[in-house]
Amino acid sequence: MTSQKFKQELKQEAQKWRSEGLISQDIWQNLDQRYQLSNLTKDSSDRFTAIIITLGCILVGLAVITFVAANWQEWSKPIKVVILITTFLATNLAGFFTWQRGHVNWRSRLGQGLLIVGALVLGANIGLMSQLFHHTGGVYQLFLIWGAAVLLMAYGLNLASLGIIAIILISIGYFNGLGSSLFRETNIVMNFFPLLIGTLFIPLAYRCRSQWLFFLSSCLLVTAFTVECIQRAEQVPVYLQGLLLAIAVTLPIAFFWSYQDKSKILTFPTKISFSNLGQNLAIFCLSIALYASSFNWWSNAHRGNQKLVTDWLYPNYPLVFTIIAFTLITIYFWWQLGKSELNQTTWRLDKHNTYMAIALGVLGSLYIINFSFSQMEAIATLIVNILLFAMAIILIRYALKTGQRSGYWAGILLLALQVISRMLEFNTDLLFKALVLFVCGVAIIVAGIWFEKNKTKSPSSIESA
Repeated sequence: MTSQKFKQELKQEAQKWRSEGLISQDIWQNLDQRYQLSNLTKDSSDRFTAIIITLGCILVGLAVITFVAANWQEWSKPIKVVILITTFLATNLAGFFTWQRGHVNWRSRLGQGLLIVGALVLGANIGLMSQLFHHTGGVYQLFLIWGAAVLLMAYGLNLASLGIIAIILISIGYFNGLGSSLFRETNIVMNFFPLLIGTLFIPLAYRCRSQWLFFLSSCLLVTAFTVECIQRAEQVPVYLQGLLLAIAVTLPIAFFWSYQDKSKILTFPTKISFSNLGQNLAIFCLSIALYASSFNWWSNAHRGNQKLVTDWLYPNYPLVFTIIAFTLITIYFWWQLGKSELNQTTWRLDKHNTYMAIALGVLGSLYIINFSFSQMEAIATLIVNILLFAMAIILIRYALKTGQRSGYWAGILLLALQVISRMLEFNTDLLFKALVLFVCGVAIIVAGIWFEKNKTKSPSSIESA
């Protein structure tokens, strides 16, 4: 997928080349046809219009909800039901027909905005109808049902905006219900929450061709999976506690690093690919995991209980099933990473995949040893800091070869955070802290200026890096 920034830069350079006679008119027309350079101004205007219409429709939806709530006590029950149903149907029907018949782009945007209003009105209908007929329940149930209904709308219309609203609503419901015992005891569906997110929202991202939807659903999947594992860690037998924590930290990273769109078990009808976005998410999650593990808290490891494995497995079988499913898929993805396109009989990981496998293996081993066998204390902290430093250097080195500003600054930020965190973690005087902060600030400024001056190197692929 070609970014808008690349198209803008290509248009500016191509216009200069044409005016200088470096390319002919035919080449310019071919570039224009391939990358739709003439439509960039129109696309920018359409995005601005979409933002304005979406914001306005959200405010209109909130105004409708507030108006109904303000007059709720004064209306009789039949009037309440008629108003709720009429408002919901009118908003959604108007949005659907405006969007479907919107040959002019602003009409299509307006139709999508009205559908967003309809999604907001749907939530008000669910909450007020349940209150009207005395069906009480937790707040998390309202958001989960509301999110599921908007998700059905998103699938029916293939609208990324509705999918994003659905994932926000379901996220609110899920995290709001984590503290409820009823949530765990009666809602068996939500015990499979990470697996449901992967099977419902990621395919929707491909249907809608939305990077944002894929990113948000992936972040929710990683967060929910990690939370589920950590919450169960205190109940697991002591000799398996480290394994469960290692799985919580490393399995989502391994999954998204090896994620492949065109594998045999994941086949999507569109040509769009989110594999690079998955790898970027894996790098981001590994950075967070290493940074969080770089502090000296390993000696405060909580020990699990002495119950039998069978006593723990039965009430936690949804989590066990989820772990097994993601583990098998991840193993298959990594197997595909090692298979050469030219020679399918050999299996070998390139150096970047090897770096990631080593980092995950070492980090997972530290968790297993520290939480299940013997506390490693300073040794674990030292090893994690070495891994964090090595990851920052690899990001900087790769960014210098490819000219990617984001990777370079990610590496610089990791180094700066590591130095500042170690300085603040240990008891040092204020003069030393001031010196460290000054040196880090000057180093970041110098590094930024130096990178911008040396950003003329030609990009290379990951394999040649």
